Amino acid sequence: MIVVIPAYQPDEQLVKLTQELQQRTDYRVVVVNDGSSEERAGIFAALPWNVTVLEHERNRGKGRALKTALQYIADNCPANEQVVLADADGQHAVQDIIAVGEEVKKHPSSLILGVRRLQGEIPWRSRMGNGITRRVFTLFTGQSVSDTQTGLRAFGAGLIPALSAVKGERYEYEMNMLLGCVEQRIPIHEVPITTIYHDKDNSASHFRYFRDSALIYACIVKFAGSSFLSFWVDYAAFLGLLWLTGIMGVSSALVWSNVLARVISASMNYSLNRYYVFHSSDGWLRSLSKYLVLAAGILAVNTVLLKFFTLTLGIPGILSKPIVEILLFSVSLIIQRLFVFPRSHLASSGR
Repeated sequence: MIVVIPAYQPDEQLVKLTQELQQRTDYRVVVVNDGSSEERAGIFAALPWNVTVLEHERNRGKGRALKTALQYIADNCPANEQVVLADADGQHAVQDIIAVGEEVKKHPSSLILGVRRLQGEIPWRSRMGNGITRRVFTLFTGQSVSDTQTGLRAFGAGLIPALSAVKGERYEYEMNMLLGCVEQRIPIHEVPITTIYHDKDNSASHFRYFRDSALIYACIVKFAGSSFLSFWVDYAAFLGLLWLTGIMGVSSALVWSNVLARVISASMNYSLNRYYVFHSSDGWLRSLSKYLVLAAGILAVNTVLLKFFTLTLGIPGILSKPIVEILLFSVSLIIQRLFVFPRSHLASSGR
């Protein structure tokens, strides 16, 4: 078992954690000094003699520090080894690291999460951030995870190539790791752990709330923007075609207007999502064929709902259209993320 601990500006908590691991387990420990200042050199010097310390000359972010350790393990350790990722700030008790380690022995081909029960005196930004990301993650993937921001994770070394290829250099890497596991059908198991915060504001954390949150939600925000722009193109085309077909006396004007408007907006939406939102590595013909199947299915449901709202409920088309689009937004997001544009967070360069 190898415990990986990325450390940026650590304090005595890192020394205590490594010492206790040495006393209570036979785990190997790899610490990554992620560009900490010279003032923290004494902390690293005080680590037990058998702790492996890898160094970055400058701060490169938690994601990059974890990848540095994973590359070291891949180059120097057996392929049947197990890996536990833990934080340096004392938030992970040794008994919980052991519990996660025991679980990964049973499921070496799975990602094991040490999940906290965020109850009681929890820093507001941790409670709010985790609550939002849990809901967004479920919306985005269709899979429920109790604690998306936990840094206590474990997996067999056989997963290192896949996890090292996940994009992200800072805190977004941890969210992208979860997304990558869902995409590649890697099972996720949860182990309850103790919730530890050393002060009410969690000041030991280097998580920069607004910047790092923006990185975590970037893909979702871009998808929403793409969908929003496509909606207005679709909506404008729908109203224009509805007016035109009405003047021409075309039968089933509502249906034809909706179909033609969707063809126009879907063409733009496909290009935006493939190249700018998901950065899909699938060939364009493969992704286009899947997108067309999805678009046809969404269009059929869209048309049925539109007719239901307008003809059955008597809601004008100008109001029914945005209602239907909002209802189908989440469905389209999840299907595109998982099936139409897969591996959007995986980089062939290994970054």
